[in-house]
This record gives sequence, structure tokens and C-alpha cells, in this order.
Amino acid sequence: MWPRLVLVHGIGKPRCPVSQRVLGPSHPRTLLARHAVALDYELSGDYKNAKELHKQAYAELSQNVSAVRTVDLLTFWRSLSRAVRLSGEYTEAQMLAEDAYEFGTTELGLDHLATLRYGRELANAMRLEGDFAASISLATDLLDQVQRELGMNNPDTLATATALANSLRAAGQITEAAAIAQDVVARLRALYPDNHPFAYGYAGNLALDRRLLGDADGARALNQAALEGLAARLGQDHPYTLTVAANLASDLAALGEARAARNLGEQALERLRRVLGDNHPSALGGAANLSLDLRADGAAAEGDQLIAGVVDDLTRTLGPTHRYTEAAQARTRIDFDFDPV
Repeated sequence: MWPRLVLVHGIGKPRCPVSQRVLGPSHPRTLLARHAVALDYELSGDYKNAKELHKQAYAELSQNVSAVRTVDLLTFWRSLSRAVRLSGEYTEAQMLAEDAYEFGTTELGLDHLATLRYGRELANAMRLEGDFAASISLATDLLDQVQRELGMNNPDTLATATALANSLRAAGQITEAAAIAQDVVARLRALYPDNHPFAYGYAGNLALDRRLLGDADGARALNQAALEGLAARLGQDHPYTLTVAANLASDLAALGEARAARNLGEQALERLRRVLGDNHPSALGGAANLSLDLRADGAAAEGDQLIAGVVDDLTRTLGPTHRYTEAAQARTRIDFDFDPV
């Protein structure tokens, strides 16, 4: 099954690779070059341009499926799903991931490494769309397969374990999520230097579990170190940095430091809106959290006004039953997890 074609319209015009001018837009080398540029945008946190380039590659590929190998086709497909997910369009991301995983299992088999990666993307999309049971079930099966194929100390294994831990946490199974997150952090040094952005991201996941289990001091220490490290490596405006900042504000709130939580939340929200857009789920989640900190810091009217708009925006963008919408309505905090590209 070829992926749904609803995404090929409205494509922007990021800078095209030289191969497009020399070989044409549909040549395999052009498509691979465009894919590589899109990944650069994605890793730098520019999800809008990443999505547009992945759309362009997908649109050209859909006109010439025989131009690339099946593995390359599925890589393009998965990358588009991920870029759509990172852009906050969770329903469409899940639809694309479902189609890609089905195609991969048919064409390559369930045990092919590429198929396992497509499955991980689907598990992540399911989690963000709110289908926790399906996400946990799929991620559990994938982790068993990846461990058998690649062993424990492998980047794909850690990423798949993280997909499972994030789904468990979203479903409220914090103790189970924390055990996995702790094991992932323990294995990091075999794969990444201490100041690698992924190492900070994984530590931020563990910080979430510690706060949710009552250790706000431990969470604060992990997130403070992660925030400083990510700001130094990626800059203050990278989405990784900003979501850790939002989580650190939640740690401060849990410790009763309302003014510090408010100040950090305001800074993070201004940057989230500028980098990701006002209606991105991460920006809306940051606004929902800030409304709580405003109330705790004595600005109840301002907080109430902010949350009213956030609930309306979340209902419109994610739906009334999404966990972010329900959390905002219930005046509970929204947490931001990390999964590696």
C-alpha cells in the first residue's frame, strides 16, 4: 500500500540540492540528497522545513516508485511520518506510520531492521495520538526483537526501549517506565559521550519519572544539567532545549518555587511559540503549565485567561479527548518526553 496522498499539497520551497538542477527532481540521487538535507533540518530543530522537504521527496517518489530500492522508499516514508509527528500533526503521523509499517512487514519481513525502525515510529505516533495500550504492546514486541538482533548496547535498542518507557509513562505506569529509563541512562556511556544531545535527552526522561515518583529534587538536578548541556550544544532555541526547560519549570513548581517556575515557563513559552508556532502541542502544553504557575505566583486572573484559550486551542488541534486537552481542562501539568531521531 502506498502512503496516503493528502500531504503532497501546499509544499514550500526550501533550498534544493545541486543534484536537482543537474539530474532533475525525480532522480534517485536528487531524492536522497533532499532526504539528507531534510534530516539536517530535523536534527537542527527546524521541523517546518524538514517536513516540507520530506513532502517534496515523497511527492516526487510517488510519481516514480521504481526509482529507489524498497528500503530507501520506506526510509523516506518513515522520515515523512516522523517530521509530521514532530510538527505536531499526530493523527496524520500515525496514519503514515501505520501504512509504512504494514508495507515494511509485507516487503521486508517483521525481523528486518528497517521494519523494526518503522514499528518504533508507529509506536511513538500511537503514544502521542493517545493509543497507549497499542503503543505499549507494539513497543514491547519490538524491543524483544531488537534485543535479539542487536543486543542491549545498541542505539536502536535504546531508542526502542525509550519508546516503550515513554508509552508506559503516558499510560501512568511510572515505576515500570522509570526502571527502563534508568537502564537506558546506565548504558549510554557505551554509545555516546557525556555531552551528546541524546544523552541529555535520555536523562530528561529519567527526570520526568523521578518527579512523578516524588523525587522533585532529583528531577531538578537532572533537568538542570540537561538544560545547560543542551543549551551549550544545540542553543537555547532548539526544541530539545526548550522542552527540557518546560520540564524543569514543572520540577521547580513541585518544589514550591512558584516565581522561578513562572519565570522559566514564560521564557520557554516565548521561545516555543517562536520556534514551533503558537498552536504546536508543545507550545500549548507549555502555556497550560504556565497558567498553573501564574496562579501559584499570585496572578490568578492572568492564569485563568491563558488556560481558557489553551483549552480551546487544544480542543481544536488535538480533539477534546486527547490527554493534553484533558490535562489542561483538569488543571494538571503536561510533561514532555524525548525520543531520538
